Amino acid sequence: MSNEYADCIFNRKIMPVIYETPTYFADKNLKSIYNILRKDLAREFGEDKLLFDSPDKVIHKIPQHYKLDDEKAIPVWVPYGRNLSTIIEESLLIRNMAENIDLRRIYVKEDIAGKAKEFIKERIRDMED
Repeated sequence: MSNEYADCIFNRKIMPVIYETPTYFADKNLKSIYNILRKDLAREFGEDKLLFDSPDKVIHKIPQHYKLDDEKAIPVWVPYGRNLSTIIEESLLIRNMAENIDLRRIYVKEDIAGKAKEFIKERIRDMED
């Protein structure tokens, strides 16, 4: 028995990414564009030629909402103001790393990749006009 997905893995057949949103795309316009492209591509090429992926995960496992006295908090010493704080309160970088990745990708089978990329370019051009 043959499995199409196993064949892709064993024979190194890949589905190229033809569209990818920014890592954190909270912008409603970007979400609308993604949803329109997804629907239009499925209508034009068929769902069976496409793969939609969304990792939707946290970059880092640092707890975001713990208070200083919580055992899961990561305390840090700060020389200004109060002397103890949490790493999430003191570091904008780490605070951002504790947010979920909101990324969407559209993959397509190799045999239609060129046509699908051109289709996306045209649709985006149409939306910009």
